[in-house]
Amino acid sequence: MNPTLAQLRDIRGLDPLPWWPLAPGWWVMAGILTMLLIVGLLIAWWVHIWHQDWRSDAYHRLSELGTRVHQAGAKEVATQLSELLRRIAMVRYGRMACASLTGEDWLHWLDAKDPAGFRWSERGRILIDLPYAPPRDQVRTAGTDPDSLRTLIEAVLPWLEREPLPASRIGSWKAWVSRWEKLIAERMPTHSFTR
Repeated sequence: MNPTLAQLRDIRGLDPLPWWPLAPGWWVMAGILTMLLIVGLLIAWWVHIWHQDWRSDAYHRLSELGTRVHQAGAKEVATQLSELLRRIAMVRYGRMACASLTGEDWLHWLDAKDPAGFRWSERGRILIDLPYAPPRDQVRTAGTDPDSLRTLIEAVLPWLEREPLPASRIGSWKAWVSRWEKLIAERMPTHSFTR
C-alpha cells in the first residue's frame, strides 16, 4: 500500500451552526418584542388601576343616575345621589370631617368644600328633603323636575377630579426641602473669588 494514501483522511462534514450568539437581526427582534411586552403590561396595569379607582366607580354611578333621571322616581335618584355625594366627600376629606353632618350643616359644609363653588345651600335642598319624604307625599316628589336633579348630578362631577395636595403635605414638603438646602449649604465650602 502506498504510504501517501495512508495519510489521506476521509472528507469530514461541516460543523453544525451554533445557535448562540444570535445574529444582530434576532437581537433587534428580541428588543422590539420586549418593548411591546412592557408597553402592553403598562397599558394593562393602567386599565386595571383605572377600573379599581374610586373615581371611576363614582363616575359610572353618576352617569347611570343621569340616564335614570327620567325613568326612575325623583325620590330614588335623590336618595342615591345624596348617598354617593356623602361617600365621595368621605373619601376626599375623611370620615371625621363630614360623616356626622346632617341637614343645613351638611349643605354649608358642601358649600365650603366644593371645588367648583356650587351653591349647595341654595340649590341642594332636594338632597336633604326628598330622600326623607314619606312615600305617599306626592306633592313633594312631583314638584321635583328632572333638570334640577341633572344639575345636581353635574355639580358632583368636579368632586371626582384629582385633588391637590393638602396644605399639611405641602408644608411638610417645603420644610423637608429647606432642611436639605440648609444641610447642603452648611457642608459646601464657600469660596471667595474677591481679590
